[in-house]
Amino acid sequence: MKKNDKGDKLNNKLTKNVKDDIASSEKINEDYSDEFNEELDRDYDNGLEEETNEDYDSRLDEDYDEELGEEFDEEEFEEESIEESTEESVVKPAKKPKKQARVRPSSPTPPRTPQQIAADQRVNKTRFLLAAAVCLFSLVVLIFLFSPFFHINEVHIFGNFRITDEEIGTRLNAQDGSHLLLFNTRRAAERVMENRYISAVEFDRIMPGRLHVYVTERRLTAFVEHMPGSFLYLDDSGRVLEIRSYTNEPLPVLVGLQFTRFQLGEIIEVPDPAAFGTVVLYTQLLSSHGLIDQVTRMSVGDTSNIRITMHNIEFNVGGGTNADEKVRTMAAILDAMPNLGIVPGFVDLRDLSRGWFPFGILQ
Repeated sequence: MKKNDKGDKLNNKLTKNVKDDIASSEKINEDYSDEFNEELDRDYDNGLEEETNEDYDSRLDEDYDEELGEEFDEEEFEEESIEESTEESVVKPAKKPKKQARVRPSSPTPPRTPQQIAADQRVNKTRFLLAAAVCLFSLVVLIFLFSPFFHINEVHIFGNFRITDEEIGTRLNAQDGSHLLLFNTRRAAERVMENRYISAVEFDRIMPGRLHVYVTERRLTAFVEHMPGSFLYLDDSGRVLEIRSYTNEPLPVLVGLQFTRFQLGEIIEVPDPAAFGTVVLYTQLLSSHGLIDQVTRMSVGDTSNIRITMHNIEFNVGGGTNADEKVRTMAAILDAMPNLGIVPGFVDLRDLSRGWFPFGILQ
């Protein structure tokens, strides 16, 4: 019974010592924190450099150990505990109180300058303007894409006289509701010019919703019979537009034209391009004077002795010298035929310098 009373007294003493140690350490930390804050304020006011964290922790540990050593002797406490221990009750010596975490007081934040405030205001204003610009741009894009003002409602085609509007419209593929400004005119022109009679295509966008298409057609000028029952359709530059087994238009048939090869959509290849140029020259002049549809036959086997037949009159124009004057003379003769009573025959226009030209009646 006495042994138990002695153990209780020892436990009460240990508990009291631990509480006293904890209270003492808290008081030391509080006193030192106040003292450090006063020193820190003095150093800050005097413009001194602040103490580093390592120096601060080292100095605080030394002060803590010094204060604690005056009230608590660890070796003496352990000896007393061993002597008073009994066989039935063993009391472990109290551990040294753990050091509490120390937080170094933060230095005061300096006040913001007017320049910093103005800079922040400028940044906020820039961000606001940028956000407004993004919203405005998005609104413009939506209007651009979905407004009926930019949709194709009408397609008008100009300049075509052989190719129909329906065929050109099909190749354009400009459907109602397509976007007028996003319509790919380059690709549409390529599709239209797949027809060999079309030489050029231009577009004009007219708000709201109208697309004007301007086409340039190649004019069919003559036929060439390259084999029995097969005719090449040529324009005024000698380009092969198509091949058919018949001629259904009042245009001249070129007789005696020598060529090496031909390809659809390309200019026919001849042994003498310069001589063929004379033939092309006469077809262009006859077309410009409105006579090409009256020509029934052109004999071009000898390009220095070209013969053109109109209204049963054969005009021998020779070569390409004074070609325009010869064509105008032919037009004057044809206009005078009803009054002169000219019968089918031939007219020699090879040399106009004589001031007159031979005329004969075909037998």
